[in-house]
Parts: sequence; C-alpha cells; structure tokens
Amino acid sequence: MQTFQCAQLLGQPPFQIEVLHLETARTALRAAQDAGSALMVIHPEGHITVDPEYKASSLDALQTAVDGYIEPVTITQPQVSRSGPYVAYVNEEGLIHGQAFNPLAEQLFGVQIVGPLAVEVGFCIDAAGNTVPAPLQPAQRT
Repeated sequence: MQTFQCAQLLGQPPFQIEVLHLETARTALRAAQDAGSALMVIHPEGHITVDPEYKASSLDALQTAVDGYIEPVTITQPQVSRSGPYVAYVNEEGLIHGQAFNPLAEQLFGVQIVGPLAVEVGFCIDAAGNTVPAPLQPAQRT
C-alpha cells in the first residue's frame, strides 16, 4: 500500500495548496492506473492511499476503507484526470456517525462528502449493475 501526503503549506496562498493537492492526487491516480486496477482512498485528513494489490471488487475491502456500510457515489468530472467516470464509495452513515468533512475529495472530484472516499480504479459497472474490471483500452497512437 502506498500513501501520498498532501502537505499543508502554512503561509502559502490557497491556490498553491490546491495545486499541490491536485499534483499529489494525479501521482496517486497514475500509480493506481499503472497497477491496472487498484483501490485509491482519499482520507479527510489530507492523504491518499493506493492499494495496487486490489484486483477484484471486494465488499470487505470497501467497507474497511470507508469504515462502515458503503454507498456508491457517481464521479463524472474528476479534476485529477480527463478519464472517468470512476466507481467510488462512501460510508452511507458517515453523517450520522459524525465523520469529518472531506475537503480533499471535494476539491479533487467535485463531490461533497464526509469520511473517506474509496475509488475503484480500473473498474466499471456492467449492464446488470455489478462492479467488474474495466475492459482494456486500445493503446493510443502518437
């Protein structure tokens, strides 16, 4: 498991902190995509973890990542990548349990949530509503 820190730069303008967060998230997303499939978790405390060993959608792993029952979240316009949508999950009882607001997830993916945001990278939802590995994209010719 890799952890990417989004350090707070005291005394720096908010824009510089935003750029730092976006660059850290892009690095984490590239690491997840390089693994083919991975679980990327954006924590409210300002760090991102990537589990490159995550090869099949797992209810247990998702519930552990969000610290409770999962609820799907649709992310269609991520700020960190031109690709998407992503299959993502939050704790469905996060507000009830008083989980912290996740400003990093909002900044990176445009979704207001509390608690961790678990993003399955390299997965999609099939016609039956099941989470399955995404089909490989053909290589782009340059």
